[in-house]
Amino acid sequence: MHKQPDHVGIIGFGSGLTTHTFLADPRIKRVDTVEIEKAMVIGAQVFGERVRRAYTDPRSNIVIDDAKAYFAGQQGGYDIIISEPSNPWISGIGSLFSREFYQFIPRQMKPDGLFVQWVQLYEINDELVSSILNAMTPAFGDYAAWISNGVDLIIVATPAEKLPEMDVAGVFAGMLGDELRRAGVADPERLQLRKIADARMLRALGRLFDESVNSDYYPTLSINAPRARFERKFATTTMSLTTLDQPLLEMMGVRRAIQPKAIPASKYPGEVRTAKAQDMLAWATGRADTKSTELTLDERARLQQMFSLGSGCIEGAALLRGFLIRAAQISGATTAYLPEEAALSLWSEFSWDGCAAKESGIAIAAMNVIRASASRDAAAMRTAGEAWFALREENPSEDLAAMDEPALFGLLLASVAEKDWKNIPAIEARYGRKVVSSPDGINLRGLLMALADE
Repeated sequence: MHKQPDHVGIIGFGSGLTTHTFLADPRIKRVDTVEIEKAMVIGAQVFGERVRRAYTDPRSNIVIDDAKAYFAGQQGGYDIIISEPSNPWISGIGSLFSREFYQFIPRQMKPDGLFVQWVQLYEINDELVSSILNAMTPAFGDYAAWISNGVDLIIVATPAEKLPEMDVAGVFAGMLGDELRRAGVADPERLQLRKIADARMLRALGRLFDESVNSDYYPTLSINAPRARFERKFATTTMSLTTLDQPLLEMMGVRRAIQPKAIPASKYPGEVRTAKAQDMLAWATGRADTKSTELTLDERARLQQMFSLGSGCIEGAALLRGFLIRAAQISGATTAYLPEEAALSLWSEFSWDGCAAKESGIAIAAMNVIRASASRDAAAMRTAGEAWFALREENPSEDLAAMDEPALFGLLLASVAEKDWKNIPAIEARYGRKVVSSPDGINLRGLLMALADE
């Protein structure tokens, strides 16, 4: 992101891997790594070659000191500051996630500098993560976030008005690219897939809970993080942004689905779900047999049942209900994880134009909802969603209820794509009261309302 980073500061030595990785960039002239505990620096030498540059590169400056005290004496001038202290349940660490700390940091940076904050999403809950976000976001001009492995949140912020675009090709060049591939990030597509939030999303995550702010004067984190650790909590709402079954992040312009191709084995949740969606697509389009696919027996059975129920004219309430349930399930498992053309191809063979039965007409309306979302076409999503709910006024049967949530999300995401945030509460008021959502759907609807509340 930074075009010419000369001077880097790192808070917390840890294993030494961050320092080692930054020193893979030949543009950097100096890395100051500040660690309060000397034993950490001594002990990390056991990682050997994986952290070698932290100890042997002449540009590496390891300082044993309190981070706030050290940076206060440096008179600014940092191009990049990375804060990755110990977990906030440890006594005293919460102050490195406080409002006062985040107000202090920009004064230590150049005007176009970057600040990187690591937040672990395990042994913590969403309320505490939101208290960090509410402390941090007012101190910076722009920010965005990535989740590196499912449980580690990385926020990048700048005092400037706009966060610079990432030079993805440059990231994968030279030794830095080697380090990323070693860590399981195989290529630029998989790096951008890990982006889960822009500035508006981070502010919404802060508002979604009680809007508390971690502060030196009201240390929410220090008081409550030990309890969250004892209870083995996770920040599940934030983590869920890696596996949303609706293309919210794509409609916001945060990230894109990966083109269908071989995906290296990965534990990153977004890649796991993408691989599953691609397996479903391959099965449905005849490019995979039952022996080669990674689909479970249940997943194959759902696909087989959907295509069997929808292969001809749909007649009768039971047949329609079964088809709509399966279509909603398969759409949720694939649409957000496949690019437009691939997502649409999954539904290409369904056609009931010559069918006279009322149920076939309802199936056409349902398929319009699914195809509109697959295409990411905001106008089509709105038209299909409104048509579905008009149809539901005339057909209130619970047999059709499986498609209510996809239709509602089509309307909501159309407003997201058009940045018509004020329309989201109006859509919820008009249609949402009658829609029964899954637990994940309820969480996503709450997040959309938080996005609109700005």
